[in-house]
Amino acid sequence: MLTNRNHATRFTLVELLVVMAIISILAAMLMPALRKAKEASYQVKCANSMRMMGLAMAMYSSNNNGMFTPVCDGVQMLMDFEFNLEYLDYLGVAYNPNSWCYNHWSKDFLCPNSLDGISIAELDSSHWAYRPGFRSVKFCYGMLYWSSTYIGTGTPAGSWTTPRVIKEGLVRSPSNKFLFLEYPAGGRVPANQTVDLTGWATYGNYPTMASGSTVFASPGYIAFRHGNGQIVNTSYIDGHVAGNTCAVVADKNKHWYPYQ
Repeated sequence: MLTNRNHATRFTLVELLVVMAIISILAAMLMPALRKAKEASYQVKCANSMRMMGLAMAMYSSNNNGMFTPVCDGVQMLMDFEFNLEYLDYLGVAYNPNSWCYNHWSKDFLCPNSLDGISIAELDSSHWAYRPGFRSVKFCYGMLYWSSTYIGTGTPAGSWTTPRVIKEGLVRSPSNKFLFLEYPAGGRVPANQTVDLTGWATYGNYPTMASGSTVFASPGYIAFRHGNGQIVNTSYIDGHVAGNTCAVVADKNKHWYPYQ
């Protein structure tokens, strides 16, 4: 009797194949949903980091006469948000302590999808700036300085060797004006977009648009890292963060000029 019962409960080869087929079908149905959930979590993590960056900038501004971190070429580059020690203290992010590598932030803080840019200090363990677990924020986020205010003396205003800042008190409609954008390498206008960007300029490591082109060209990439390559996270001067399409980002009059 026991032998008969045991024999009756065994699966046949056909039954096992049917079960395996059902499991495969269910897995195939679930995988897209799991990928979407993973991507959504990456976008949320990225947005949270950018929100913290905006909050830190507000704290910096409140202690610096209403001015955001300056931008400048040359030795004064250490004033930029990515190197600026006062700003980094407000942000609370871990960074490379080598003086010219303060802009190498903890990878845990940066967008998980920002895997499209590297520097020698991240590859070569013998490099003087090498520090495991850190990477340049220039391959992840950029700050907007379009139509900002020149400060300081020396080089005539209009030169990028003269520091320039956004003065928070002069900003009009801060809920519409960009502060940080995802940037740079690997990001392009989605293929199905045909936005006229003629007249825009590209400069250095800051998010600007390519002149006379329908793509964000190197080194002025804006990285559409989310929503299947259609969405870029942007933070605004009022502190909120949103995922935007190319068409929204390309509205320069609404989003790019802080004083208009």
